[in-house]
Order: sequence, then C-alpha cells, then structure tokens
Amino acid sequence: MGMFEKSSGGTVAPAGTYHATLKNLEIKLFPSFDDPSVQEQRAMFTYETAEKDEETGMPFELADFTGTKYGNERAKLTKRLDTMLPHLTPEQRSEVEPGELIGKKFLLEVARGKRQDGTPRANIEFIKPYAPKAKVPVAPTKEELDAVDPFADE
Repeated sequence: MGMFEKSSGGTVAPAGTYHATLKNLEIKLFPSFDDPSVQEQRAMFTYETAEKDEETGMPFELADFTGTKYGNERAKLTKRLDTMLPHLTPEQRSEVEPGELIGKKFLLEVARGKRQDGTPRANIEFIKPYAPKAKVPVAPTKEELDAVDPFADE
C-alpha cells in the first residue's frame, strides 16, 4: 500500500474556494507525458480541506502535481511557490524544504475538469496563503455598561 489512501467515498470536490491545510508533499515518479516508458519526477502536494463533503461528512482531499524545478516563470512549481510564499524572495523560495510547508494553511481556488478517461476531477487553479483573522474583542454597548453596577457587592 502506498503512502496515500484513497479518500473515503472518492467524492470529487465541487468548484469553489476552499480553506485547506497542506498535509503532505513528496516527490514521486510518474510516466512522462512525452514518452510513457520514461519515468519523471513530479512533486505531489496533498491538501485537506476544512470544508466537508455534505454526503460523507469527510473533508475533501485535493492533490496538485508540479515539476521539481523552481525558477522558470512558466513552470508550475515556480507559479505555485510564488503565490504560496509571497513574503519570500525567489532565492528563499528556491531553498524551501518540504517540511517547512507541511501544516500551512492556504486558500485554494478549485475548478472541475475531466481526466483522460472522462471521469471528473478537481483542478487546483490558484493557491494563496490563508491566515485566519484573529477575533477582535467587541466593546460592550452603553446599555451593557449601564446594566452593570460596580458597587453592587458593597
């Protein structure tokens, strides 16, 4: 059995925006698009969404595949890391270790597509960092303040 399990139910995430955590990032060998007899390395990013499938109650699991070379502006890995880590310089992004990304939260824009066999799939179109907003304490209203008698215990 491989490192990844098939998600329960196999439900494909609908198109939309998802809050997701990067659960795994690994380099795997896949057949080349140009010559299936040749194996090529690709990065496999696996995300788990905070949003759950209405039928199963389980989070969606989304995978994103890129090449393994950073730097070429047309390369998917370059585009992904540039949007995932906008606060870093290109030099810093090129030196990021996979472990530094695991557990980070992102907003994913997902579109629906089809595999070569015609079955549906979820395509991650865009990724950006996500930081939940801190809850700002709300000041009490005048009525709430007037209702409290600071000298009630005296």
